Formats: sequence, structure tokens, C-alpha cells
Amino acid sequence: MIAYAYLNHQDGAAARTYSDKLLAQYPDSITAIKLTGLVDRLLGDFTSWSTLLNTRLAKRPTDHDLLLQSAYEAEDESDFPRARKALQQIIDSGKATSVDYNILAWLGLFDGHVDAASIEAGQQANSLTKSSSFNVIHTLACLYAAQGKTTEARQLLLDGMAASNLAEPNSAVWLGFGSIYEQFGADDAAIRSE
Repeated sequence: MIAYAYLNHQDGAAARTYSDKLLAQYPDSITAIKLTGLVDRLLGDFTSWSTLLNTRLAKRPTDHDLLLQSAYEAEDESDFPRARKALQQIIDSGKATSVDYNILAWLGLFDGHVDAASIEAGQQANSLTKSSSFNVIHTLACLYAAQGKTTEARQLLLDGMAASNLAEPNSAVWLGFGSIYEQFGADDAAIRSE
């Protein structure tokens, strides 16, 4: 808890003291690994974070939590192909959750990989969600907008607002609408919406 308090105050050096102690005492604890990863992210120490994960993945290469943390680490380094690879391993294991599929779909928006595989991942995330999830709906809407499927994107954004009881669009919804406006060449409207 002390490490999380320091993280909340953006004091990575102080948080490191406690995360290192926790990790030394419980080297295979996913809580300790996640906490240490958060500290490494805050400090920009991606080498340490990657080493931490790769050492454990060498022993447990199919561990869902480790692979997901590896995807987060790669995403934070803007290494989207490596993040997708880690997520694909989770999906190939047959143990993927809607969150895993949603993250994989969302990554496509960052490096121009809005393709059939991204759409399929977004649709799978949506089908696995027991109740309407704003994040999942929003991801799929943004993917559709990027592909020029503006009617589908608009409807999903409205569905996401309804699922979240939003009377007015929030910043995430405006991002989606901005992507739709861009498809129509209405760059001024896109800028104002974002």
C-alpha cells in the first residue's frame, strides 16, 4: 500500500524501495510483478520491466498474467507488434477474456493496423462482454470509424453512451465522433470534437 501511495504521488524512487522489497519476498507474485512494472513505467525503466517479465516468462511462457503485463510493457514502449504478439499468445491459448481481445483491437488504432484481425478482435471482445461495456463498444466504434464505416461507428458510440447513461458525450465519445468527422473531411469539426 505504501508503494501505491508513492505511485499516486508520482514518486517512483520511493515506490521502488517498497516494490523491490515485495518482489524480493514474493518473486512470483503477480501483484508484486504488476507493482514493480508500474514503478518501472513511472521511472521510464523499460529495460528493467522487460527483464523482470522475460525472466519469469522463460519459466512460465503461457502464463496469462505475465503475457498481459508483457503486452502492457511493449505498448508503453510503443512496440505495438510485440504487444500484439503477447496478446495473440493469450488468444491462441484459448483463455482470452474480453479485456484481452479489446486491448488487441485497440492497439490497431496506434500504428495503422486497423484490419480484419483488429475488427475481429473488437467483435470478439464485444461478444464476450456479458453486459454492455463502454470500453469495448468504444474500441469497436473507433475501429469502424477508422475504416470509414461511419454509420456503424456512430451507432456504437450512441450505444456506448446509453450503456454508460451519458446524457452528453464525454471525451472518449468525442474522440470517436472526431474520427467520423475526419472520414467526411470535416477536419475543423474533428478538431473541435476532440
